[in-house]
Formats: sequence, C-alpha cells, structure tokens
Amino acid sequence: MYLDAPLPVAVSSRPMALGAWIPAPALLSDWKQAMGALWNSGGEGVTKKEVRPGVSVPETCTAKGCKIGVPTGLAAEHMCILHFTLFIEQECAEMRRESALGKNSHERHNEFMVKIATRGETLVKTATSGYPMTDEIKARILSTLLTLMNCRENIDRAAMRQSALRRFVG
Repeated sequence: MYLDAPLPVAVSSRPMALGAWIPAPALLSDWKQAMGALWNSGGEGVTKKEVRPGVSVPETCTAKGCKIGVPTGLAAEHMCILHFTLFIEQECAEMRRESALGKNSHERHNEFMVKIATRGETLVKTATSGYPMTDEIKARILSTLLTLMNCRENIDRAAMRQSALRRFVG
C-alpha cells in the first residue's frame, strides 16, 4: 500500500477494504488524523487498530508521561528532543563530577570525549533534519550544544591538572 497525498478532512465511518488507497499525511500534525482513519470498530464497543503494511507510525517518547513524537534522528534513543537534551545535560553533569575527582584513567577520559562527540553529532543531525521545532526547542538545542562544549573543556582541564600533578608528585 502506498501513501503519498494528504488525508481528507472528513473520514468515512465505513470500514475500508483491504488494500484500499489511504493518502499519507503531509504534516506531522496530520498523523493524528491519519491514525484516526485506520481505526475501525470491531463491534460491541470494542475498537481494534488495523495493521497496514507500509504505514509508518511515528514513535512516541519513552519518558514517563510524554506523548511527543520522536524525530527520526532520535529513533535509536527513543526520546523526544526535550527529553534527549535533558538526558545529555544530566550526562554532562555526571561526567564533570567524575572528572573533577581527578581519578579518571586515560581510557575513561577518551570514553567521555567519544560520548560528547556522539551526543553532539546526534543533536546536530536532528536539529538540521527539517523536523518542525518551536523556537523554544531550537534554543534548548543550542543551549545543550553549549553545555557539551563546556563539558568537554572542563574534562580537558581536569585531565591536564591530573597529568600536571602526576609529573610534580611522581
């Protein structure tokens, strides 16, 4: 089954025949309407959802109570942009705390750098993917990118202090 045109505003209450042509939603906001067209009553007050091959349903965020859709760039993370940025900021705080203690190995330092780079790349790809975002979410993304850059700088400084102490002590 192929979907390539926007849904009509009025949807028939009659069940659709298998293999019927269903137009695809043009905008993300039209998905609600599109999914309404795929519901039909199975009788006696029971509602069943028809499974149609080729219809991709946007995934929703896995954060507790969140019903926001997940952009394709964050599908592997299973989080909306807001919760992904909050997750990144929590990770940065944990990395800063751990590196401030000065007991990180070189391997752990490299793990932090890879994690920061990966999270930043994922965030940038999502931000530039064309996914519709509010100005608040755009500002949140920029703020999170700045947090990642500051985190990397703090971890680098902590590593330099650690290596300087090793040279003077040992």
